Amino acid sequence: MRMAWKRMDSYLKALIALELSVLLVISGLVWFSQPPKVKAASQFANIICDNFKPVSTSANVQLFTAGNANMFIYICSYNLSNGNAAAQPFSIVEGTGTTCATNTLAMVGGTTAAAGPTLTLAGGTINYGGGSGAVTKTAVAGDNVCLFVNAGVIAGAVGATSMAQ
Repeated sequence: MRMAWKRMDSYLKALIALELSVLLVISGLVWFSQPPKVKAASQFANIICDNFKPVSTSANVQLFTAGNANMFIYICSYNLSNGNAAAQPFSIVEGTGTTCATNTLAMVGGTTAAAGPTLTLAGGTINYGGGSGAVTKTAVAGDNVCLFVNAGVIAGAVGATSMAQ
C-alpha cells in the first residue's frame, strides 16, 4: 500500500509540474502574441498645442523658448498676415539666443526671411495647421523658435507646445 502511495505521489508531482509547464508556455504565447501597438498616421498626430502666441512685428522676434535643454518645440499652427503695401517674406526658424541668431535652422522657409514664403501685398495671409497635430518641430532639443521678417509688419498668431522627444 505504501508503494502505491509513493507511486501516486510521484505521479501527482509529475502531473503538477507538467500542468505548470503547459500553463507557463500558454501564458508566454498569450504574452508574446499581443498585436503591435497602433501608431498614429503622422508622427505628430497626437500633439495638442496649448500655447498660442500673438505676434505683430517688423523685426525678427523670439516666439517660444524651450523649457530646458531636453525640450523640443512643436508648431501646430500659424496664421500670419501682411499689412504692408509690398509683398512680405518671412521664415519661422529655430536657434539659440534671444532672436535665434546663433545656430539658426529653418523650420518654415529658410534661415533668413528673404528665403521664406512671401505674403502677398496688403492683406496677404497664410493659415497653416489647426492646433491639433504639429506641422513642424525643432530639430535640436533646447532651441528657441523665432519669426524672421524682411521689412514691414507681419501680424497674426502661432500655436505651439513643448515636450521631450
